[in-house]
Amino acid sequence: MVEKEKNIQKALIARKGEKKYKLQHRAVLGKSDAETIGPGSMYQIDATIGDVYLVSRYNRNWIIGRPVIYAVIDVFSRMITGLYVGLEGPSWVGAMMALANAAMDKVNFCAEYGISISDEMWPCNYIPQTILADRGEIESKNIDRLIETLHVKVQNTPPYRADWKGIVEQYFRTINTKVKPLVPGFIDVDFRQRGGNDYRYDAKLDIFQFTQIIIKCVLHHNENWLSSYNKDELMVADEVNPIPMKLWKWGVANRSGILRSYHEDIIKLNLMPVDKAMVTAKGIKYKKMFYSCDKAIQEMWFEKARNSTI
Repeated sequence: MVEKEKNIQKALIARKGEKKYKLQHRAVLGKSDAETIGPGSMYQIDATIGDVYLVSRYNRNWIIGRPVIYAVIDVFSRMITGLYVGLEGPSWVGAMMALANAAMDKVNFCAEYGISISDEMWPCNYIPQTILADRGEIESKNIDRLIETLHVKVQNTPPYRADWKGIVEQYFRTINTKVKPLVPGFIDVDFRQRGGNDYRYDAKLDIFQFTQIIIKCVLHHNENWLSSYNKDELMVADEVNPIPMKLWKWGVANRSGILRSYHEDIIKLNLMPVDKAMVTAKGIKYKKMFYSCDKAIQEMWFEKARNSTI
């Protein structure tokens, strides 16, 4: 009788706190893809710090730290549409690169890393209708031009609610599980424990090699069977296999109209942060570094800057 009358919600909130209750103890009645119509309805983006140490490409005796992996995933089909591996902490730079990658031609992208694919193997070079992210780098003024110019909606999850981005979070767990036994320098469970191994000394891969591995993981994921995917009636009728590539192609053919494609340069221009720089005789000075371009040389910006008092 006591258990029947007990308000378990109030008891858990009082004991654990409301944030932890919503994340770990609430009823799970909805789905991440409940509001998606087809491919491009919503992309989820998130970052994780890779459980591996890398070395420098230029001096393999130097340990450069752990990489940050950004992934952009289509909620409807579970296709990985964008990817970025870098050394910057979770930041707008990483998010910007991943979103730009989501809209770029993947044949050219893979070719940069010595991987040959066809258009059919990764047919994702579009921007979505909505982007779902956490309250981090996406919740900044840098995303405003993408919203205003290309009409992309941005949604942010509440604090401490990683479960709202469950699809991309699950992808990160899958990567760590599959890659961990095969990569030197990967961190094991005894990381930072007293008497544990120092995995920095096992590092062998540089960031280029690690990115190659992640690209191949993405290609494998896009062709992998999704055991927990819930198909609707039309998918069952058309006998669509729950494989991201199959779901993407079926969605494009049967529920198209959401995917939009722009030139790569337009996407990059609208993702670039806006800031101020100074034209000097030595070049365009920005954050203690100097830059140049063909237009500046042709129009003699630097000569004008040096002789501006004449």
